[in-house]
This record gives sequence, C-alpha cells and structure tokens, in this order.
Amino acid sequence: MASKKRTGVTTEDHAEYWIPGGGGIHNPPSDLLDNEDKWMIHWRTLQRWHQRILKIESQREEDLVDFVHAFIVSCFHMRDWLVATGKCSKQELNQFFKANIEFQVCRDIANGLKHLALRDPSISGELGLHREWDHFIGGSGGTMFKITFFKGKDKHDWEVSEFVTECMRKWKAFLAQKGLLGS
Repeated sequence: MASKKRTGVTTEDHAEYWIPGGGGIHNPPSDLLDNEDKWMIHWRTLQRWHQRILKIESQREEDLVDFVHAFIVSCFHMRDWLVATGKCSKQELNQFFKANIEFQVCRDIANGLKHLALRDPSISGELGLHREWDHFIGGSGGTMFKITFFKGKDKHDWEVSEFVTECMRKWKAFLAQKGLLGS
C-alpha cells in the first residue's frame, strides 16, 4: 500500500531504502509507511539477495559466501517481520518452519553465524556451506557451492542456487496463501 503522507513521495519507491535508525532497525516511521506494510521492506530485501546469488560470478567465491549468508539470515528473519507486523502468528510460522526443512537449515545457519556454537540446533550441528569440485561443469569441471547437513544418518546436499530458489518458492507460496502478495 503506497502512501504520500509526510513526504509527498510514494512509499513504494522509497520506503524499502529507509536508512535504519536506532538499534539497527530497518523501520521507517509510521507516517511514512503503515506499520502493517513494513514486512514488505524485508521481503524486498530477501528478493534482492536471492537475485544477487543467482547472478554472482563463480570466480568471486567470497562474494557468493557473503551473499548466501546474508540471504539465509534474511530468510530466517522474515518470520520476525511477519510476526512484528501482525501478519502471522508465531504458531503459524513455527508450523511452517517445522514442515519445511529449508527453513530449519536457515535457522541453524543464521544462529551459527550469530553465535559461536549452537545449543539447540533444528537439524544437526553438522551443517554448512562448502565447495565441491564437479567434473561435469562446463566440460572441464568446476566448483559448485553446496549446503550440506545430516538429519539422523541421512546426508542432504543442496546446490546453493537451488536451495535459495526453493526457499523463495516456499516463502512466496506461504505469503500468497495468507493473501499478502496481492495479484
């Protein structure tokens, strides 16, 4: 919902770029953007990180790792924005995360980036982002980045672009089901 309350500028164009103030919160004042629409700021940020990962050059490995970490943290924190704006209950989001292993992985990686050690992992303490050589990439081989974890004795591998795209697909489906994405 765009508004021209205080500035005369539509919030669709500028609210998502609001510079955080105080406490590092990306939170424009209510007279610039209605509180119930603030979750869209985080959603648009998540979409931009997703696109950056898909476009990154393979030789810029440090950038890819940083972008994946930023995406995963934003993906995990999307739930906080939905709860804080009253769009979803904690219970709904807990069920959504429990039903989708991708978001459990995001939780563990995001918390692992924040803390030195995970006390209560969703999946496993053995999870991470790593490089793997693939002899079939480009005819002469190349590096693939994967997210790997174990659930019980089962090893799960995701190529990074597939993982982030699947996270986005599931968030879009959830938000559409809640009627939050419009048409």
